[in-house]
Amino acid sequence: MAARGPGTTGLPAPSPPGLVVRGSRFSHAQTLDRLIAAIAAHGATLFAVIDHTANAATVGLELPPTSVLIFGNPAVGTPVMLAAPSLALDLPSRILVRSTVNRTVDVIYLDPAELAERHGLAGDDVTGLAGLVRIVDDVLR
Repeated sequence: MAARGPGTTGLPAPSPPGLVVRGSRFSHAQTLDRLIAAIAAHGATLFAVIDHTANAATVGLELPPTSVLIFGNPAVGTPVMLAAPSLALDLPSRILVRSTVNRTVDVIYLDPAELAERHGLAGDDVTGLAGLVRIVDDVLR
């Protein structure tokens, strides 16, 4: 029997290691709007919003509302990339907002502690990466 992909059973997909999955009580659109506002309020720059649902539609496929926000702050990112140049592969920060088959909205991001460990960071460098969590906390409270 073939394995089913995540979301085809109506059950939540397991969270891959290194990711944080948090539920939003807001709609997909409201969650996106709140995240965009919080990113700006925290002094970061929104570089792009990727609408995977719209992209899927261009090739005749359907995908529940799925968006990725790409953002960063050079004043925060530059020092951590100087401390660990390989971190440039994981920056700028990204947040995935996806609607599930159960009509809930998930906010998913890379765990800053896992990123720090992966790139050998400690101390103040880890604190800089945690700004992402503060942005999400502001949106989901």
